[in-house]
Amino acid sequence: MKVTFVYLDISFDPIYWYHSRKFIGTYQAFPAGIEHELVVALVGANSETIKAARQREFESIATRFVYEPKEGWDLTHHKNIARGLDSDFAVFCTSRTYFWRPGWLARLVEARKQKGEGIYGTVGSYEFYPHLRTMFFGCRPDALANYGYTCDDNPSAVRFEAGKNNFTRSFDGNAYMVTWDGIYEQAQWRSPANIFRRGDQSNMLAWDKHSDLYTFANATQRKWMENLADGVYHPKHGKFFGKLKNKFDRYLRR
Repeated sequence: MKVTFVYLDISFDPIYWYHSRKFIGTYQAFPAGIEHELVVALVGANSETIKAARQREFESIATRFVYEPKEGWDLTHHKNIARGLDSDFAVFCTSRTYFWRPGWLARLVEARKQKGEGIYGTVGSYEFYPHLRTMFFGCRPDALANYGYTCDDNPSAVRFEAGKNNFTRSFDGNAYMVTWDGIYEQAQWRSPANIFRRGDQSNMLAWDKHSDLYTFANATQRKWMENLADGVYHPKHGKFFGKLKNKFDRYLRR
């Protein structure tokens, strides 16, 4: 099976370079565990100087670079990149994804070999509508490339990931949450221990800003976030989450 792993480097904004360094450091410290091609999209690298500088960040890793315009959203870029891939299975992640344990890609590919065609991710959530979060997910690249939905801003990205007719749903039930200890169908996504927004989240194959946000929160805030992932809502959710997110963003910029 030919496997491609796609990472987005948000080249036009230096604030995001910290996340790229974290990705590179954890990618090297915790090997994927299986042969693959790493494709790094330099997003918004609109000059040769920026391209060269960003490429130097990855010089210690075998990398194929592609270039994406600044305009769009993470899923916009992933969909564009998917059109140019000839792999059997492609795993896509966001700029803020990172790793903490080796074998993360091998584990996802192992699940794909066991269960067959479908979509695979490490976070299954019932927030809004059941979906696999697109911070770290894998599928046939043509399934993403041919998905009939345009994603070019935050509202459309939310609909793409978690709306009524989201990308996960297009796989007609062949959607699997993969953790270190199991492979789970939709009805079981919120059952295991230490998954997204539960416990120490150590069952996740990869972490990102939103798993960090949960770690950063206090016990009351954590309960709110866990309830949301479980599909339990409260009318004050928006105000609460906005304040916490702003606080966390300030923390990251210190």
